[in-house]
Amino acid sequence: MKKVALIVAGGRGERMHSGIPKQFLLLNNLPILIHTIKQFSHFEEIIVVLPKVQFDYWNKLCKDNNFHENHILIEGGENRFQSVKNGLEKIEEGVIVAIHDGVRPFISKALIDRLVAET
Repeated sequence: MKKVALIVAGGRGERMHSGIPKQFLLLNNLPILIHTIKQFSHFEEIIVVLPKVQFDYWNKLCKDNNFHENHILIEGGENRFQSVKNGLEKIEEGVIVAIHDGVRPFISKALIDRLVAET
């Protein structure tokens, strides 16, 4: 069965008092969101939900970091619920969907696969 990762990364970094949203902060010299997406690289489709105003910045980060993992950008909503809903609306029926927070890069592929196997 087709597996789709829905990675929600709509934060603005307000609680961290950072001028950069936390999904774009560096971890081992790469934006956190890149690390997260890599954990789902074995899925057939990856959808990343971001605020529309961050699309150009994200595309620049991908280019600057030579990151070419195939993924689709979807515009987020005013809150987490709406962002997930926006992403789900773009996914066909009859697939396995893994919804994951874009700033949680430490999940392992092995755990992801175990969770998928339980569905």
